Amino acid sequence: MNNLELNGFNSNFGDFNIVSILSDYLNHWILGLTSIILEKDNLYFYIQDEKEKISDVSKMPIYIKEDWINYNKKDLSLDIINKHIKYYKNDDEDMFNLLMTIRRDFILTKYIK
Repeated sequence: MNNLELNGFNSNFGDFNIVSILSDYLNHWILGLTSIILEKDNLYFYIQDEKEKISDVSKMPIYIKEDWINYNKKDLSLDIINKHIKYYKNDDEDMFNLLMTIRRDFILTKYIK
């Protein structure tokens, strides 16, 4: 699946910038899961939830979206970055390079601290 399969998805999440969107069906789950890598002030987070729920939230007013993201966001993990990299590896070179840069910075930051 690709990020364009979020029909009607409104990508305006206020102060959060969407870096990457990945939808996947796990264990033949009908609704599927979507993970979104977000950036705010050079800090990276992700949210992961049902595709339809994220699509519904994306259509709500900005202040509700930001509250929902603040409540549901998690610190970015290497596992999530790697899933996005694996998907974009052969499809979108620019996105792949951006995710590789984020991964490199993530690893360096983790070991420096």
